[in-house]
Amino acid sequence: MRTALATPVDVSDKAAQTARLDIIDMIPDLQLKLIGEQAMIRNMTWSPLNLVTLQVISRCKIAQHVPLDTPISYTDLSAICSVPEHPLKRLLRHAMTNRLFCEPTKNHVAHTPASRLLAADKKLDSWVFFLVEYFWPATTRAVDAMQKWPGSSNPTEVGVSLIAGEQTTWFKEIAKADRGIASFRDSMAVVSEGEGWQDLYLVENFPWGEIGKGVVVDIGGASGHTSMAIAEAYPDLKFVVQDLHTEGNDVPAHLKERITFMDHDMLNPQPIKDADVYFWRAVLHNHPDSVVLKSFQNLIPALKSGAKIIIQDFGLTAPGEGRLADESYERQVILLYVLSWIFTKDRMMDVMMMSLMNGKEREREEWKALFEEADPRYKWGGAMRPDGSRLWIYTVTWEP
Repeated sequence: MRTALATPVDVSDKAAQTARLDIIDMIPDLQLKLIGEQAMIRNMTWSPLNLVTLQVISRCKIAQHVPLDTPISYTDLSAICSVPEHPLKRLLRHAMTNRLFCEPTKNHVAHTPASRLLAADKKLDSWVFFLVEYFWPATTRAVDAMQKWPGSSNPTEVGVSLIAGEQTTWFKEIAKADRGIASFRDSMAVVSEGEGWQDLYLVENFPWGEIGKGVVVDIGGASGHTSMAIAEAYPDLKFVVQDLHTEGNDVPAHLKERITFMDHDMLNPQPIKDADVYFWRAVLHNHPDSVVLKSFQNLIPALKSGAKIIIQDFGLTAPGEGRLADESYERQVILLYVLSWIFTKDRMMDVMMMSLMNGKEREREEWKALFEEADPRYKWGGAMRPDGSRLWIYTVTWEP
């Protein structure tokens, strides 16, 4: 089991959940009142330096080399990690300001709860590796790409192409990078385990039981974690999990006969015909409208009358339309009391998608309009966001 990233709140305890979100709503304004506008802006500009220390910790496996229960000298740690002692000391002492590691006696390093989490939690370690090696560098060239290709929605006209010196896509670069696919899978698992991201929201808020012994196609399903969650709750269903690279994925023994994997690019025609449900979970926001339209159209030849199409993804709201926590807050990455709040936000996610792939987060009406443009035989079934969920569920029926 993974160590929890935050103190869990019982999703059935609505009063506790609401109170917690009310407090989260207050944090940005409270901080602004305490430090002022100038300091707030200045602090934003300092934030990349935290990634410098996280990058050296990740790349040199420092959390894994510090003994879990005893301190180690900078001298010995330097030799083990092959990092010169003086810069290692400077970088780790900066990390300590974020409560990563501590110095219990002079010139000796020991773990804190947060750094111990990096050492013990493989998926969280992959998350940090993925962000500092493959996400952060691409975002540093995002504005350059925007100026070079103004108004572009082409997934090759992004920062990663400027880094590579040729037009490519971020996913292509990830696929051939060291630990690229593996760290991406682990990172998506970390996201899915974050507060409000749990698979249960999709499990409990679609009438899966009405499908009987039907077939469900999980498009872009990565490791298949969502299909596994649905399969556990509905033992009559069978699943096909599709992604660009599915080699190495596995499922528990009791689900092997009901869940299979298939390499598939959603920009090619859908090979599984006459399934009962096709769904994308937190996939399509990675892509510009042109790609999403093509994926909807590539699905059409496979669809039977009455087939359901489900999207579980973000739904942007206008500023001030909902609570701040809903618009801003998505998940905590590491414990508040041992590190700090690191948020993935709706609007931040929108900038991330634009920076990496010219993707975007969409308002609910934009999702509906994409289906209408793809084909009028897609009949909109509505949108809903379950209480506590960070993702909306959009339902469409194929009615030829």
